[in-house]
Amino acid sequence: MRLKLSQKVTGGVLSGAIQRGLTLTIPFLIIGSFALLINNFPIDAFQTFIKESFFDGIISQFLITIYSVTLDSLALLLILTISVSYGQMIGSELYFLYPVFSLISFMAFCGGLTDYESSIFNATWIFTAMVVTIIACKYFHFFEKRRIKNFPLYSTGAGYYYNLAITYILPLLAIICTLALLGFILRNLTGDANVNNFGSYIFVRVFRNIGATLPGVILYVVLVHILWFFGIHGTNTLEAVAIDLFGPSFEINEALIAAGKAPTEIFNRIFLDSFVFLGGCGTALAFVIALLLVSKKNHNRRLGVFSLSTTLFNISEIPIFGFPIVFSPTMFIPFVLTPVVLTLTSYVAMVTGLVPIPTEAVGWTVPLILSGYMSTKSFSGALLQLFNLVIGIAIYIPFIKITENAQVDSYKDIVKKLEQDVFDSEANNSALKLLSNTYKYSYYAKTLAEDLRVGLMKGEPVLFYQPQITNTGTLHGVEGLLRWKHPSFGYIAPPLLVALASESGFLDELTFYLMGKANQDGAKMVEKMGQEVYISLNISPEHMESQAFLAHANHLMLNAKEVGIHPVLEFTERTVMTAGEEQLKVIKDMQKQGNEFSIDDFGMGHSSILRLQEQSFDEVKLDGSLVTQLVDNPRSQEIVASIVQLARTLDFRIIAEFVETKDVRDLLEELGCYVYQGYYFSRPLPINELLDYLTIFTIKKGEINK
Repeated sequence: MRLKLSQKVTGGVLSGAIQRGLTLTIPFLIIGSFALLINNFPIDAFQTFIKESFFDGIISQFLITIYSVTLDSLALLLILTISVSYGQMIGSELYFLYPVFSLISFMAFCGGLTDYESSIFNATWIFTAMVVTIIACKYFHFFEKRRIKNFPLYSTGAGYYYNLAITYILPLLAIICTLALLGFILRNLTGDANVNNFGSYIFVRVFRNIGATLPGVILYVVLVHILWFFGIHGTNTLEAVAIDLFGPSFEINEALIAAGKAPTEIFNRIFLDSFVFLGGCGTALAFVIALLLVSKKNHNRRLGVFSLSTTLFNISEIPIFGFPIVFSPTMFIPFVLTPVVLTLTSYVAMVTGLVPIPTEAVGWTVPLILSGYMSTKSFSGALLQLFNLVIGIAIYIPFIKITENAQVDSYKDIVKKLEQDVFDSEANNSALKLLSNTYKYSYYAKTLAEDLRVGLMKGEPVLFYQPQITNTGTLHGVEGLLRWKHPSFGYIAPPLLVALASESGFLDELTFYLMGKANQDGAKMVEKMGQEVYISLNISPEHMESQAFLAHANHLMLNAKEVGIHPVLEFTERTVMTAGEEQLKVIKDMQKQGNEFSIDDFGMGHSSILRLQEQSFDEVKLDGSLVTQLVDNPRSQEIVASIVQLARTLDFRIIAEFVETKDVRDLLEELGCYVYQGYYFSRPLPINELLDYLTIFTIKKGEINK
């Protein structure tokens, strides 16, 4: 149920585009946050140095520039990343036009770039920018699906991009006019087109009769975080509310202190900043520490590391938009609940006199403990912050686990679909582009491909080996089978790994790595057995097209022979049937140097028999469907008998795969097949288990019967 609900909430194109858009802004969030942190680092001597002493503040100006083009341009970044993501997710070949439409639409809605005191691309415009972007993307997609080429402006025979540009004159004009009119109406009715700004006027009226009471403060905290959850800068949106709500409390406390009396008003801005918003909105510091404590996903832990240094100084954008918390259904509860609980704990601590009422304003970047002490002039203030932090961590931990488990479950389900699609494509001999934007699961395929690439760099892929046993009970050799255990999703089917590596352009690198691994492991087998061992590896069909690959493979195979390994490269029968003369020439040249080749899944194909007659291959592996049906299907027995007779005539080895019972093994021996591979003897084993398995053999030297 949890998985289905998560997929239902997050599986749509719009929510997916927003989530992906938020993720793509992470590097800009990190750069901008650190620039903001350094420029506001709460040490007076440091501030004097960067803002006054060193070349009249050139460092500060540089940091302001970095901040302004990254974190302070977050609305612009989200317009671009969300719109591009939307275009790609729907599989549009014109996805590059979506950010153009969205950006122009947003500027039209705002009435241009010059009518505002600050940039319309800064963080306060995030929600407005996202809403307009979504409208523009939906509109553009609607028109794209119904685009008519032969209307009056279309010019037959003109260039594609010329006609494309002409085609979009009318829809672009329509959306510009529509959004410009909507923005004009809002500005004239409310004085501003920004949701963040005119929305605050509504909230002021709601809070006017509540005042700085406990219910009023809790309502304020809840609304701030609901707004943040939907990408609206909650504290900025409710700035007018905060002034009305907390301004009088601060003035009353100041008057009481001036009169030599104790302050009485607990709820003020200092109270929230120092004891509720620890690390920024949503008590972000508690979230980041919880993430570091319990997250099992590498990228989330890395995000926590990046976030920690900024959230310590109350800059929360990295975890809020990077995880992301916004638009994440599971994280809504702790994001809103945590600051509400801390409001209550802090209120109780102060109303009971355990902690003094905070009256001293501190800089917004002053970190935890120090800000608690400075605002209350008491160590109890620092202790209350630590207590609140622990509560916040405890609240976040189960929800982080739930979120990650849901993500893993959902991804595992999609990985199964990827594996099935690859299997179907091979069975149907059809092309499948996993990384194409038109493929439904391309985002996940790209993620998995990058994980595999990094895993290869770390040496994570391994070979499992399935023994090949002769009819006399001796070891003939092993087949090396690719295995890679994803850190989060477990073992991935090898055909999917090969397809991803091929499409991503590192299949040669993966194959050479596996051949080197086979040489290392093979040397251990030879040492253990005291005899030479055959090791066969499957080779992708496209390698038949690369003479450069075969040349390098030849070098690795010659190295293997020096330590007593007989390497065998396996090609499927389908590949052999389509091999050209150039590829066959290279194979024969490699055979002359002592290398061997095998036809896998052999089933008496006409072209592959011709290759055997030409002595291009040294071994065939019987098609698994022949072997599994052998006992109950006389036709399969006849075909195997024919292949055995052919092998004796043309002098090649036969190996039977999928041997899973003694009956099948015995029948194969009766038919003249003397080398077997399958679960009757052993499942594929990692190298350490294989070496243990090899100890059961009594070494018998001699030729294998043919």
